Amino acid sequence: FRMAASASVERLLLLAKGAKGAACRALIEEALASPDIHEFAELLDCPNIKELRDTPERSYLEALEIFAYGTFQDYKGNASVLPTLNPAQVQKLRTLTLITMAGSAKILPYSQLMSAIELTSIRELEDLIIEAIYKGVVGGRLDQALQQFEVDYAIGRDVRAADLKQMLETLEFWCTSCRDVLGLMTEEMERANQSKAAARQSADALRTEIEKVRADIVANLTAPGAHVQEFHGEDEDRRMTAGARRRGMRKVNMDLGSRT
Repeated sequence: FRMAASASVERLLLLAKGAKGAACRALIEEALASPDIHEFAELLDCPNIKELRDTPERSYLEALEIFAYGTFQDYKGNASVLPTLNPAQVQKLRTLTLITMAGSAKILPYSQLMSAIELTSIRELEDLIIEAIYKGVVGGRLDQALQQFEVDYAIGRDVRAADLKQMLETLEFWCTSCRDVLGLMTEEMERANQSKAAARQSADALRTEIEKVRADIVANLTAPGAHVQEFHGEDEDRRMTAGARRRGMRKVNMDLGSRT
């Protein structure tokens, strides 16, 4: 839709360069009704359009500003001093209001939308949302069971110069928050690296101690004294076994002698 919008705006801008008074009013009326145009900053910056502020056509410039920055309720609140909108322009302003609301909330109840754009039929509201999704100006899903619009995204709208300061302050606050979070993450990473290094050092120390104990055990087992002690122990076992056998033989002989 952006390519079509760009082409439509470019054509109107070319015409506006040579238009005055009523001709500029006609261009504004066309822009307000165009289904492709949702951004009006370039038209508002056009010198011939700006000149309408000091002419009887001033109300058309004010209507253009509402389409650029405002909502359906902004128009309704000033309808007595603004041009009457045709059905296409009413539908367009309702769509712009939907874009604004979708840009500030992820869940939009049908009741809230219907109140904001003054629709009494759920079918009409859903048709408006579906058309906006088809054009690509908003994205999301209609939940008919809960009667709400679940928003995925919405295109941006024009910004007043007076709102730029607040936007900059919001961006600065966001940047400050990002720096704070980055600082905390850096500290956590440093602590994690220190813990990892300490754990590695402890593991290395334990491994060294295990190797030392193992070496001591091997050294004790292979020492000359250990063999002698082992051999002496084996000789003692053999002597004890031989003595037991001799005692057993003597007892047998005594028993035999007593019988004879």
